[in-house]
Amino acid sequence: MAPGYETGTIRKALALALAIDRGHMNVGVESEVAISEAELERDAQHALLRDTHDEMERLGNVVQALRFEPLDEGVHSREQALHILGFPPGSRPDVSTVRLRFRRLATVYHPDGKDGCHQRMSQINAAMELLRRSGH
Repeated sequence: MAPGYETGTIRKALALALAIDRGHMNVGVESEVAISEAELERDAQHALLRDTHDEMERLGNVVQALRFEPLDEGVHSREQALHILGFPPGSRPDVSTVRLRFRRLATVYHPDGKDGCHQRMSQINAAMELLRRSGH
């Protein structure tokens, strides 16, 4: 299977090739189409805008996952620990996913970092400790 192509696209291309090979279809070129530089530039700008929009959406999702308000009373339950680590209510993440999220948050909120926050880092550590003690 050719990498990067959908299965349906490959099947259509194969069906077309078989039809041409069997003589059921003919392929010809009637005229050469010239694409202006303005059209190429416009298409490139649209692609750049689409890519930029996709990247902004992805970064927005990352920010949402990393953002949390510290709990006033600290972390006392598994649900609170998962909330602090950015998991939705009722989720059951595996141990490797929890560790990955912890590392990501620790990188962002470590007090020695640019965006460091001692209170948030303390709660991230408390959340991880609670999950370790409870056997996750």
